[in-house]
Amino acid sequence: MATKKTTKKTSTKKAATRANMRAVHPRSKADQENARLAEQRANSPDGMTASERAMATSAKPAKKATTKKAPAKKASGAKAKTKMSGLDAVAKVLGETGEPMNTKAMVDSAIAKGYWKTGGKTPAATIYAAILREINTKGADARFKKVARGKFVLSAAGTSGREG
Repeated sequence: MATKKTTKKTSTKKAATRANMRAVHPRSKADQENARLAEQRANSPDGMTASERAMATSAKPAKKATTKKAPAKKASGAKAKTKMSGLDAVAKVLGETGEPMNTKAMVDSAIAKGYWKTGGKTPAATIYAAILREINTKGADARFKKVARGKFVLSAAGTSGREG
């Protein structure tokens, strides 16, 4: 029971210390700043502080909302030049070489020939996953065929004019 009494004395002592701190420091710095700004607003004729007034006079007027017209379509019937996807680029490379290649070699060749641009850190892994996804989803209609571990060739579906 003696420990309970000392605990009560300690907690009472802490409460007294907190009360003394509040008496010595009645406001936090944020409260003091808010009070100072309120006093400045009350003493100014326009109800603003000097910094608020400066910001209000230097602020740019809001722009009106404008509606943009859609750009006119080209009159020529020629198909617009589009970027080649990574899979299309490696399919084109495989069609040109005609031999089994791993994805690193396919990607390096596609980038070197300018068929494809990428900023990724592991484009070979991306293409590998995309080729496997195409094989799994399209089955016999996939452009690629896996012939060995990590080696791919164009399938019969891939050589029917899709790559280019």
